[in-house]
Amino acid sequence: QFVFVIPFPMYPQPSSFAVLVGVDNYYFDANQVEQIRDPLRPSKPGMIWLEVTDLIPQLSFTNVADPEFRLVDSVSNSNGSSWFIVDPITIDSGSNYDDNVNGIGTRDIDVINAVLGTRAYDITVQSDSKWLKFKSFLKGGQGEINPFPQPVREGYVPALDKGILGTSNGTTPNGDNTVGMRDLNMRVICDPNELPIGEGGEVAGTYVGYLTFESQTIAVTPVRVKVTFIYFRAPFEPSIFDENNNWQQAPSGPTTGITLEIRNSADPIQRTYMVMGVGARARDEVDTLFGETVYETGPGGFYARWFPRNKDGQDLYQYGLGDLWAATPTRAKAASRDIRDIYSDTTLLYWCRFDAGSALNYPIVVSWNVDEFSPASDLFIRDTLNGDRFNVNMRSATNIGGSRFSFTIRDADINAFVIEYTLPKVAQFPVINKGWNLLSVPVNPSSSYWGDIFKNALNIPIRFAQNSYQANETNLAPGVGYFVKYSDEVDKSVAGSRLTRIDDNTHATRLYEGWNTIGSLSTPISTERVELIPYGTSGAFPQIEGDIFRYVTDRGYQAVTEIQPGLGYWIHITGQAYLKMTAGSGNKAGVNFSSVREAVKNSSATVTINDAANKSADLYISEIGTVDAMNVFELPPVPPAGMFDVRFSNQAYVEDAVSPLIRLQGVDFPATITVANATRNYTVVNPVTGDVLGTVVAGRSNTITIADPRTPSIRLMGGEADFATLNASVTPNPVANAAVVNVTVPNAGRVTVELFNLVGERLATLLDEVKATGVYGVDLNAASFGAGRYIVKVTNGNDVVTTSVTVVR
Repeated sequence: QFVFVIPFPMYPQPSSFAVLVGVDNYYFDANQVEQIRDPLRPSKPGMIWLEVTDLIPQLSFTNVADPEFRLVDSVSNSNGSSWFIVDPITIDSGSNYDDNVNGIGTRDIDVINAVLGTRAYDITVQSDSKWLKFKSFLKGGQGEINPFPQPVREGYVPALDKGILGTSNGTTPNGDNTVGMRDLNMRVICDPNELPIGEGGEVAGTYVGYLTFESQTIAVTPVRVKVTFIYFRAPFEPSIFDENNNWQQAPSGPTTGITLEIRNSADPIQRTYMVMGVGARARDEVDTLFGETVYETGPGGFYARWFPRNKDGQDLYQYGLGDLWAATPTRAKAASRDIRDIYSDTTLLYWCRFDAGSALNYPIVVSWNVDEFSPASDLFIRDTLNGDRFNVNMRSATNIGGSRFSFTIRDADINAFVIEYTLPKVAQFPVINKGWNLLSVPVNPSSSYWGDIFKNALNIPIRFAQNSYQANETNLAPGVGYFVKYSDEVDKSVAGSRLTRIDDNTHATRLYEGWNTIGSLSTPISTERVELIPYGTSGAFPQIEGDIFRYVTDRGYQAVTEIQPGLGYWIHITGQAYLKMTAGSGNKAGVNFSSVREAVKNSSATVTINDAANKSADLYISEIGTVDAMNVFELPPVPPAGMFDVRFSNQAYVEDAVSPLIRLQGVDFPATITVANATRNYTVVNPVTGDVLGTVVAGRSNTITIADPRTPSIRLMGGEADFATLNASVTPNPVANAAVVNVTVPNAGRVTVELFNLVGERLATLLDEVKATGVYGVDLNAASFGAGRYIVKVTNGNDVVTTSVTVVR
């Protein structure tokens, strides 16, 4: 007998009486016919079979023939020494691995002895990274081995048998079934708690590690398996955007992005999910670190996917973006994911294409949870034709319960939509008031259509250029100011990329001689940084004249020293030019003649107009003589009809005439006129009806109520009003466009006002009416007359008076 003292791996240690004996593989069946149990080993009693083979074990990690479906694959031309886990192992930011079948952060693979009739011994397994661990596990059934049931970085496998154990027909000589050894079930584990911490506490990233298998009994040794692990960087929608915050800081809000559910109306209903959002340093292209991947094949049947585009409007990926993030008990697996940079300087556009599966499966319902939105952001869902068919604020769409909202697409010819996502940091409008506002586009908008920029406006914006108002401005541009009217609901932000510069090459804005409405940048700038670039090569260098003005709702025009984002402004120039504005600091004095302005205002009588709607404006009468540089006080053109505006007839807010005329527009009656700090007495009259409205006593604060809504203007007759003499004067004089002929009528009766040239030809009859005794203002439109001196003739009964007026160009 032979004593066997060296056991097979994983077999019990034999006793001192263990021996090898012969095996009888023959038996008699029920018919007493001799049969053989193992045809390959026809043993008679006392025989021992010794099998010798030249086959050598070799490790493999797949038995799947089609490479498309393999979990682990070999590197080409590596002779089986190099393998890789095909899909990266992933974990959501802030999550831990799940040590269960198909758990996140793990991948279950098979370790196989691929050569039949061999046995591999003494296999060691090692990981080269702290975060890369492994364990064996049991699926259930006979023949399984479990050499390292707990997660380890080093392990030992005594043997992997492939067909040596048992008989060729699977039964023992006694007729019992034999059990072959199963392949090793191995769970590869990526532990995020063992990841290295980078600068600023950064952990998210893509990591690569290797598992190494070694044994002197296998044909190729060592064998390495490459493991790619992605610890996702979480998307998050910020509650407050602050560019001084590091992106590494933990977000205070949701960290899963914004999930859209898309469902059709099939029976049964089909659903799919898509994730969108922003994250620190996310890319416009596919970004694996945020869980994005690219589909390699086209969709079929019902689907919805993101299809990001390049700057030319072309799809970046033919079949769209996929999603690497795993499903969790609280989050369904998404079909597509698109995460963009949180510090992007533009409104983000997320392009979705879908297929309902059939035209009969409409309507399509898109739903979302507004609690996943950043509190200060704007999100709109619109069609791909700039919102011509639908453009819906996602915060005020159809409420389907709690914080969930939806939008329904009913037209079967629509198979795409766009989400327009404006981050909190994208330009915020200043306070917009109910009523008229002078605004601008402080960004380069993703859509220039006025309805996409001023979404709650009541009118198509109005601009001023070439000495006239330009209505129906449907496509808006940076650098231009627009009059916009609102009701109770106003806009708070505007979509687009930041503006840091406007010049002849960047958002070229042409300015014409005279008054123009201009826009703003994305950051406040001093008026010193508003400059002109000459247009063309002829003429003198263009200049800015006087103040830059803004329009304040219900207050009228006010001179400014700073250009605020989102507001529009008035500027008066000589010549023609391109607007130039650049971001940066500067003194607020700019082109504003503040010292001159304040000196005149402080030495003048103040006239305050208040109306029934609490609209108010201040004007100033200089009573100490002629004001030098009156152009400093010139106001921009009268705003469109209905807007509040109060000014002197010389188109300024300062007047040095003894009997100034004040024009009123957009005033709700009754209104009051209060005169303070006057050094002369005034009689206040209605120049249309000639009625005396009240008197102003020097040295007192005087308030006069005007009740008649037929009062487009009022005149303050300086000194004691003299109604006994026919008088006439023209203001302003000289005049370029509009002037007023001021007439004092001593006797009730017919009054005519006529305009003559210097050779006595009558050019126009300005007035021919019966008037009562009083003071009147008659409009003179000088725009149609050439430059030069003209004679104004006023007749009242037998009384005639003349005065001259000079027209300038």
